[in-house]
Amino acid sequence: MSSFSGGELELLLDAYWNHQVIPCPNDGAEIFAQLHSHLTGYLLILGCPRCGVKAQVTHFSDPKRSVFRKWTRPEKDAMELIHRGGGSIHCPACGARVNCRNSCQELNIFECRRCANEHEMMSFESKQAGSRRFA
Repeated sequence: MSSFSGGELELLLDAYWNHQVIPCPNDGAEIFAQLHSHLTGYLLILGCPRCGVKAQVTHFSDPKRSVFRKWTRPEKDAMELIHRGGGSIHCPACGARVNCRNSCQELNIFECRRCANEHEMMSFESKQAGSRRFA
């Protein structure tokens, strides 16, 4: 079994975490990617169906592991502004696309599955209602 070189793997991971579509650096075929998320990070299995090159990467073996850190308050505030403006959010720590999901009508959750950051944000409407209630 052959595997991707370190440089290739880093480029493939960046492509996966930002676009989910990854062309094989050897033959251009679309790489098969299977993500397994768990409490302590992730396991990502990559493989080219044409040339057979494969790789397995975990949260702990990620080439960008050294830049993983918790988000700062100003970074969280900036993500909230981008979200309210309808823009796509990229993680300030690792550069991966940040997912935003609604856990209920009043709460949005930002999560970076690559570096395992998470931030909860009250929805804009809930914040406004709360400020009117206590004004």
